[in-house]
Amino acid sequence: VRYLQSVPEINKKKIGIAGHREGGEIAVMLAAEHRREVAFIVSIAGPVVKGSDLLLRQGEDLAKAGKGTFGDAEKAKMMRIYAAIDSIHDTDALRSRLTQILREGATPAQLLGVDKQVAALTTPWYTHFVRYNPIIHLQQVRCPMLAIYGGHDVQVSLEQNSTVLKNVYQGKRLKQLLYPAHNHLMQHCSSVF
Repeated sequence: VRYLQSVPEINKKKIGIAGHREGGEIAVMLAAEHRREVAFIVSIAGPVVKGSDLLLRQGEDLAKAGKGTFGDAEKAKMMRIYAAIDSIHDTDALRSRLTQILREGATPAQLLGVDKQVAALTTPWYTHFVRYNPIIHLQQVRCPMLAIYGGHDVQVSLEQNSTVLKNVYQGKRLKQLLYPAHNHLMQHCSSVF
């Protein structure tokens, strides 16, 4: 955006940001923080729900599509993991708590992977993603927004995100394009997989 503002041939009042998935979240963040510089947003499969909610829905949608299991016990364990990530900001304490949660009821084979799981769950990117709620920035955005979602997307649910976006972005210039037969990459497809 700053570079484009420095180009004489560019209308500085018509610079926008487009992003896919996390890029859609980042576009919202930048539009909220730089209201005068960002004229519009295009969000393609951009999450607008809290990261932990998005991940829980992914697990459910993948299980419905026959790609894994996500029963009540697994969902309850993931909810405990996300609650720990939300509430414990000291990395060592978080690792200790996650290790405890993952060891509970684990088989000997599952115990072998606990350290790797804890390492993955405590990376700065993952903890930020779980904790981050895009609504915080979305409520501050004043520019027009185009949001595009696919009905066969199991990473960013059309139903979950388009509904929240419509409710949060009320009264603002929002256009949503909802493609029931498109996947996460906006490719036309006949099924989820």
